[in-house]
Amino acid sequence: MKIKWMKYNRKKVFMFLSLFLILFGLTFGYASLTTKISIDGISNVKDAKWSLKFDNFSSIDGSVSPLEEPIIADTSVTFSAKVNEPGDFYGFTVDVVNEGTINAKIGSISITPDFSNIDYIDSFIEYYDGTPISVSDTLDAGETKKIKVYLKYKEGIDEDLYPTENQQFPVTISLKYIQDIS
Repeated sequence: MKIKWMKYNRKKVFMFLSLFLILFGLTFGYASLTTKISIDGISNVKDAKWSLKFDNFSSIDGSVSPLEEPIIADTSVTFSAKVNEPGDFYGFTVDVVNEGTINAKIGSISITPDFSNIDYIDSFIEYYDGTPISVSDTLDAGETKKIKVYLKYKEGIDEDLYPTENQQFPVTISLKYIQDIS
């Protein structure tokens, strides 16, 4: 009986050993056939600069003299002028300069107060060549565009529309530029 048991045990040991060698062979074969692939590289990112400003302020011929010398900051123009009688106007030109490396476009335009509700004042902001300024107008990197701002005391309107008291309007004109990613 001992002999049968030894044969049976040898058979198990042989099968176990064979199975182990097969698995070891498959594992070793798979490991030798697989390869690690590496992709190495360098990415260069160019520096970018966002820089828009106003420059080269100039009064329009025939315009009334300002009460104070206009102040030009990089992104704002502050002025004070007095139009005394119908036909008087205050106007100026100023350059919008994109000194950056990123193209820009106008995101919004506002003139405060809304002179369209004031019957005796005309106002507009446009490009120097007379083209209206619109939202989404572009200003490419390195480009300069001249704009014109104009406020006029209307003449030739019904006398009832003129003010009966002196009026003072703090005027704010805002061009908000955003990145042009188109």
